[in-house]
Amino acid sequence: MKIMIKNSASLQSFRLQFIIVFAILIVLSLSGCSGNSTEPVSSQKESIADNNQQAKEITSLRLVLSNSASYVDQDVIIGPLKTMGNELKDGYLRTYISTGSKSHEYDVDTGIHVYYKNTPDKAKWVDLYCDDNPTIYVYGTIKRYSNSDSIYIDAIEISKKYEAKWVEQIKQPSSTKPKEPDQSSTDELVISLAKSVVLDNLKAPGSAHFLASEILDKDNYGRYFVKLQVDAQNSFGALIRKTYYVVLQSIDTENRTCTYNPLFGVNEIDSSKSYYYTEENIKKSNNWNTPKNKKDVQPASNTDSDRELAVLTAASEYMKSQGLSVVLLEPYGAPTVGDIVVSIYKMEKNYAEVLVGQYLSEGYYTLIFTLNLDGKWEFKEKVDESI
Repeated sequence: MKIMIKNSASLQSFRLQFIIVFAILIVLSLSGCSGNSTEPVSSQKESIADNNQQAKEITSLRLVLSNSASYVDQDVIIGPLKTMGNELKDGYLRTYISTGSKSHEYDVDTGIHVYYKNTPDKAKWVDLYCDDNPTIYVYGTIKRYSNSDSIYIDAIEISKKYEAKWVEQIKQPSSTKPKEPDQSSTDELVISLAKSVVLDNLKAPGSAHFLASEILDKDNYGRYFVKLQVDAQNSFGALIRKTYYVVLQSIDTENRTCTYNPLFGVNEIDSSKSYYYTEENIKKSNNWNTPKNKKDVQPASNTDSDRELAVLTAASEYMKSQGLSVVLLEPYGAPTVGDIVVSIYKMEKNYAEVLVGQYLSEGYYTLIFTLNLDGKWEFKEKVDESI
């Protein structure tokens, strides 16, 4: 009987100890300690503070894209950005806002080009492999493309992690601005700007793939003569290979912009018109090696109908000089059977083909006209006679 009482007392003592230990564990768990050091909690608080500070220092790319005019020429820190491609020829990364660690987690509405040509570790970014879509942070200047509303980042520094030192550099931007570009980087910029000009003249610029590019010449007044070859879709969706001669009137290396004459500065080379689109004729049309004037970059602002009528009038005057009277088609004239009529077969910015023949007849021949520097259409030659 005594043994039973002793065992019962021991059991009660054990239960009491178990309850006390269990209660202590609960208290420790609720306090966040769980019997461990308080250091992880402190580190977590510091990490949250760091993230909050970064959020204040990093500029939202969405905000920049939606209000680009306010950010042009401003130094910013942007990231994290997911790199989706590395355009080695032009020296830029195609990036989007990263929304997660996986390669497909990015915001498709926030694309921007990051140029790394002026970064101190340019070779590192030239060699960046983008198949696994690495994430980067960028410190750079927001710039706008010439002849386009699109913007890009001219990177001062790029890193795969956030760099707190950039905040102080933004406060003293003069010490971090890139040096004046050398000739090789200027040539690269010229090619890039010429490509941009060609893209503005394509039916489907998104389908364009440039195959070759070359600076053929530079004159004494800052003009550049560039040859480009590109594959791009036409109006019917077919992929066509084209060659362009582009004359840039001036280059601004600091702002990465250029000027050109929309009438004569972009020339699509057609084998059937190779006699006209020679290097000599294109240079002459763009006032090559002569002092610049406003006509180089500000062409006459005629509507399509005005330009058509101007071509037809020039054709009529030419025919009159040959002793023949012609009648314009509607809506410019009212021909009858037997009248000699002129009509536009093909018209470009500075080139036109005019058909001449009897009204309601199948026979015709073609007159070629080109636009001179004074904005007047000039007769060049007669082809396809007696067809």
